[in-house]
Amino acid sequence: MSYSLKQCKEDMIAMWSWLAENPSCSKAKYIDTLSEEEGRRIGDMKNECPCCEYAGPDDDNSDPICKECPIEQWGAAVRCFLDGSPFDIWNSLLTCAGAKRKAAWEIVELAKKIVV
Repeated sequence: MSYSLKQCKEDMIAMWSWLAENPSCSKAKYIDTLSEEEGRRIGDMKNECPCCEYAGPDDDNSDPICKECPIEQWGAAVRCFLDGSPFDIWNSLLTCAGAKRKAAWEIVELAKKIVV
């Protein structure tokens, strides 16, 4: 799949804007709202994440190359999955809709900074 940085940025903004507006929903629920073709395209991405998809596989062709992530700094963390990143906060809060919404909007703002 040829995946451009421009498409990555657009997909990140669309997905995380929707998740910010729907803080009780998961990425899987977002994918369910898309057309069948779009849902399959996003759902087949590594970690259901446009940035992971854009980064590509590592040397053994299994995991994304985090150093190639188009978001260079995830808030207080260097990588999205590390403690304190907006994604970590969004992913770990199961009941606090306000904090999930805030973290998702932070991800939208990070995605908007991707230079295409």
